Amino acid sequence: MTKDVAVTVGGGGSRLPGVPWTAAQVAQVNAEWDRVTEEFTRVTPRGTLDKLGSCLAGTVLFIVLLVVCVVAFAVDTSGDFSAGFLVLCIIIALVLSIALPCCHTPAQPKPCTLPRALPRAVEGATTADCTLPYRSTRTVELVETMTARDKPATTLRELWENAVDAFGPQSSLGERGVHSTYTQAVEVRTPEGKKTTKPFLRKVMNPSFDFWSFADANTRVVNYSRSLTKLMADHKGDFPGHAGIFAATRRGWQLTAQACFRAGIPLATVYNTLGPDGLAYAVFKTRVSVLIVEDVTLVTLAQVMNGMDIDSGKLDSDGKPIMIAADLSALKCVISLDSVPAASAAAGTPPTVVKTPAQAVQALRTRGDEAGGPIQVMSMDEAIAAAKIDDEPVAPSPEDTAVIMFTSGSTGLPKGVEVLHRNLVACAGGLGACLPSVAPGDCYMAYLPLSHILELAAELCCLCRGASVGYGSVFSLTAASPMVPQPSDDGYASKVAPVGGVVHGDAFALKPTILAAVPAVVTRIQKGVLGKVNRGGGVKKWLVNYAIKEGTRLHAERKSAPLLEGLVLDKIRTEVLGGRVRMMASGGGPLTRDAQLWMSVVMRCPLRQGYGLTETCGGGTLQWADDHQLANVGPPILSNDIKLVDWEEGGYSSTSTPPRGEICICGGNVTKGYYEEPEKTAESFVEEDGRIWFHTGDVGLMEADGTLRIIDRKKDLVKLSGGEYISLGKMEAIYTTVTCVQNALCYGDSTRDFSVACVIVDPTALPEELRFDGEKAYVGNKAVAEYVLARIREAMVGKSKNKGETVGRVYVVGTTYWLPDSGLVTASMKIQRKKATDYYKAAFDFMYGIRADDPAEELSTDLPAHL
Repeated sequence: MTKDVAVTVGGGGSRLPGVPWTAAQVAQVNAEWDRVTEEFTRVTPRGTLDKLGSCLAGTVLFIVLLVVCVVAFAVDTSGDFSAGFLVLCIIIALVLSIALPCCHTPAQPKPCTLPRALPRAVEGATTADCTLPYRSTRTVELVETMTARDKPATTLRELWENAVDAFGPQSSLGERGVHSTYTQAVEVRTPEGKKTTKPFLRKVMNPSFDFWSFADANTRVVNYSRSLTKLMADHKGDFPGHAGIFAATRRGWQLTAQACFRAGIPLATVYNTLGPDGLAYAVFKTRVSVLIVEDVTLVTLAQVMNGMDIDSGKLDSDGKPIMIAADLSALKCVISLDSVPAASAAAGTPPTVVKTPAQAVQALRTRGDEAGGPIQVMSMDEAIAAAKIDDEPVAPSPEDTAVIMFTSGSTGLPKGVEVLHRNLVACAGGLGACLPSVAPGDCYMAYLPLSHILELAAELCCLCRGASVGYGSVFSLTAASPMVPQPSDDGYASKVAPVGGVVHGDAFALKPTILAAVPAVVTRIQKGVLGKVNRGGGVKKWLVNYAIKEGTRLHAERKSAPLLEGLVLDKIRTEVLGGRVRMMASGGGPLTRDAQLWMSVVMRCPLRQGYGLTETCGGGTLQWADDHQLANVGPPILSNDIKLVDWEEGGYSSTSTPPRGEICICGGNVTKGYYEEPEKTAESFVEEDGRIWFHTGDVGLMEADGTLRIIDRKKDLVKLSGGEYISLGKMEAIYTTVTCVQNALCYGDSTRDFSVACVIVDPTALPEELRFDGEKAYVGNKAVAEYVLARIREAMVGKSKNKGETVGRVYVVGTTYWLPDSGLVTASMKIQRKKATDYYKAAFDFMYGIRADDPAEELSTDLPAHL
């Protein structure tokens, strides 16, 4: 814990001096925080009151005009005021009474004018090549624990138990049951342009969510933790005693995590979208003894249970890949979140031909001794039922490892970040204090991968404050999602009749009040809504576009037109997110200004940006509720300090006005380091001034009010021949906001003065004359490339002063959105830059003139999205 000290720091040059901060000043800022939180997050009540006020004003106006017309008609003695003219006047009065309230813009609350973070003169801090540490003005000392109802928590077990004590009968974890499933053949086109059918799994889901109370969930957590303790004692042997989880986001995932936290068992998380290589590496690296899976991932596990050689991502002296022998002999027990099917297939079936969960169960139970021996397989329900009170686990300490979370790195093999109990508790305390008034009655929509720190941190912050969490899926989030039955499906009416005749998306069914998103999700929601509106055409299209345009203008002036926006946009808000969302936050990557503004206006709820990394438990910064700044990620959260370090090569200095430099984070939420990788840990987790600072590799700018703006990334920077640096990540974020661009991969050759890009286009957003049959027709298409390049140049106007960040050439490489199984993006949808650049090297060489022949033919015969 660090304290402010009133000292004069020498050698600071023109850097801002440290500011001592007192408890009285903290109280003043927190009072303002409470005010803006209350006034800026009462979206639904305030919107309702404003609409009622506008309607009342319109009614009064109509009555007044009506009375004037009737009196004028009654007192008219000349006969000039005819009945027809009276009707016309009444119609005009009616129109005015509707139009004027629609344009009514009630005054919005005043934002806070106090600084949100200040450089502090922290004991031991120096400013040789960096700013002083910036700390939130809402605290004197950094938050390291989470206190609920005067009960402090220092471990995740205590955090959960405090929530159970405080909110026992309240709803906690919920999910929708699946009534039935069916497969629908949908017509698609092959890469060669031929029409064919592809089976899509549809889930007929119950219309409402089933929730456990905190008390009910805790009963399961206690018994589950006891069974895990016994299983670990039976199976870990000489291994470290780690559990792992390889499953999609669902209620059982969080239940497993809480059971492991309670038992003090480190939990290694693995993205459910990872293929055999990623799974084998994670299980091998952490020497997992008990692995939790589900039906789908059970099959992948069986395929690698005997171990395998995987590419390390490094090359030897001859330029050949260095392979790693992934040995999975430590794995002795598998727990399925689904029921375990009866074993199928004869013993000895090669793992590589396992296709069903039943075959996987048989293969695991009959694994040969040379690979580690048979693996015990059971369901989660069976494990909970087998619990014995004698197996009560020993409570963990704050310094114990809670999670080993593998980052979705964009180069090489993923690194396992070792997260201690105290790290996540500090994050829950510091980040949670920045969430406005989360309490029982709030509901969080969980659909992002729980193997990503953003989702895990968000759920912990909500649960420890009594909010419920409803589990959905990105594949069933909205009515248009691929797993949701569609009215055009064969026999739709009879299939969905048992659940009320219609199946809605998860968000509509849950009606959450809190939502977290990543830029890819925000962009897809935006494009989906605009696409549907544009296809509808007519008056509806005009009204929606006008409401968005007017809402955007008023948003910049901190005003709103509640009746206009409500009448036109509320239906969209309800269809997409259920209609009750009062708080949205985006993280996991840079969000463009246009996407943030659009989402805030259309969903009638400010979309707040945050900044954090796996290495900081997802914490770092978060915008305040009243902050309308775009492309700003807010001040530091209450559990960490932030400083900016000079980066001479990039031209960023902490002495500039405002200060610029590499973002470094220090505090209780900064993790221990990378699991069993001391060299990589030492590179990024650096001891300075007696504290451990995590060097993020991101470049930031600190505004005068203490809020941070991300302006570059060291690893994504390329220096062109003219000497200017371009940010590939920034370029890609802007390019993908172009309606016809689904994915973009930018590249810069340091010997050239311009950059280039490979793009995935959306055919439905192209002009009619540029739409073709089959994906192959788009690859290398020059006319489409010229159209896309023109749209990109339009999008870049005013976005960047660096001409190198507007590509000189574009190459179209397909029409199918990149998913993790393409190998080009990570499980969290970040570009695997090295792999993707290597894959499209021929296209980049062609655009730069290094290669003479067009690579369209070879690229279209092996489209990565279909691998």
